[in-house]
Amino acid sequence: MSKKRVLLVGPLSEEHAGIENFGIPPLGVHRIAAYLRDWGHDVDIYDCNISLPFDEIYKEKNFDVIGISLLNEPLGQSLQFIRKLRELYPKAKIIAGGIEASLNYQFILDHSPVDAVCLAEGEEVMHLICNGEFPLGVIEGLVVKNYANPITNDKLWDYWNKVDFSKLGYREYWKYTKKIRGGKENHLSEPLVRLVTSSHCLRNCTYCSTRLWHLQACGSKVPVAYLSAEQIDILLTRIKKQLPETKQIYFVDDNFIVTRRRIYNLVPILKKHSFHYRVQTSTNMLTEDIVKNLAEVGTFHITCGVENASAYVRDSLNKHQDEQKIEDIIRWCVSSKIIPYYLIILFTPKTRIEDLWTNYTKLNQWITKGAMVSIEPLERIYRGAIDYENRTYDMEYRLVDGIRQPFIFLPESSEVRAIMRRFKKEWPEYQKKKAEEKGVEHFYKGQTGKWMIELLGDILRDTE
Repeated sequence: MSKKRVLLVGPLSEEHAGIENFGIPPLGVHRIAAYLRDWGHDVDIYDCNISLPFDEIYKEKNFDVIGISLLNEPLGQSLQFIRKLRELYPKAKIIAGGIEASLNYQFILDHSPVDAVCLAEGEEVMHLICNGEFPLGVIEGLVVKNYANPITNDKLWDYWNKVDFSKLGYREYWKYTKKIRGGKENHLSEPLVRLVTSSHCLRNCTYCSTRLWHLQACGSKVPVAYLSAEQIDILLTRIKKQLPETKQIYFVDDNFIVTRRRIYNLVPILKKHSFHYRVQTSTNMLTEDIVKNLAEVGTFHITCGVENASAYVRDSLNKHQDEQKIEDIIRWCVSSKIIPYYLIILFTPKTRIEDLWTNYTKLNQWITKGAMVSIEPLERIYRGAIDYENRTYDMEYRLVDGIRQPFIFLPESSEVRAIMRRFKKEWPEYQKKKAEEKGVEHFYKGQTGKWMIELLGDILRDTE
């Protein structure tokens, strides 16, 4: 066992608060230090209450292992200090400990560059780390951050290339879909296969967790991996062979276009296979020429996450889009016999009364012009999303297995919040009534979107 240079950091606090409030040194840290010294390691202790400023003592030193004890009250200060430690000692193993770290380890791992969190007493764990015989991941009592390797184009293809589409249960799904559609054969009940040809999205939308997913998993920003046109050709050929009944392909990537070069390389391939296609993409990537090319190869449906008819709300969600282009896409699609399918979130934290009126007016106009609107009325909470991680807005909770969990974000405006609650209360009965009027038992969001707009209008007029 080689001798290690170890730094142990006592709980941080405001200047002299530890002395004024407790009047004792950090006993746990000193106990671990004594244990490690007995094993022959060289241990320094930084106690912010009595030590000189950190930079004056340790900036020029090197450490193999650093342990820091965390308390709840100065947690923000501690996380900043851990980031500083990582900058100063990039090769050191940094371990967080103490009750706060143990009971809040997911937050600590997500929001700091620690390598691991110690769950209980630290003496034996730190001894095993310093001993160096075992990797962190096999030491009992440690929760380890073990970064994943970034996904690559080659890896994504390697994963997809192993798929046998005949074994995914598609035929059972098709039978059920046709049954709930009343046995009718149309674009809603045709045998459909979904494909995701890229890894993730790099847009920084405040409500979505997919961007932070790879950032957290890999420790740095990860470029989007995507399949080439030739690889998609192979998959479509395989689908034809393994599921010959397939009529539709739905490319459900956040942004199917990825690059304009890929989409133009795909055009002759999609045309060759003669499927009916649905695609999902970004309004920012669409052009009139791309829409025309997609129409020529059999695309009849394009989904875009517009998110809201109000530019103010879209900007608050980091979903900046050109107002005129949103209108143009409807015109381009309709002229090419494609359904423009717009995804909308109705009640967001920043939604104002005037934004609700904007949505009521514009969404009706878009529908009249030929768009189909799918509405998710509430902004749901996803861990990793900017809105959730920043904890900026009020949240509504629900019980999950007896545990109180955040469910949706609440609008800041009390007036909008009241309308949202009324909408939530009235929607189930309103939906049932509309379904009975239309004589349908099963419906999808493209149908219910229009009904939601009608209900919103009724409530807005009633509250004027």
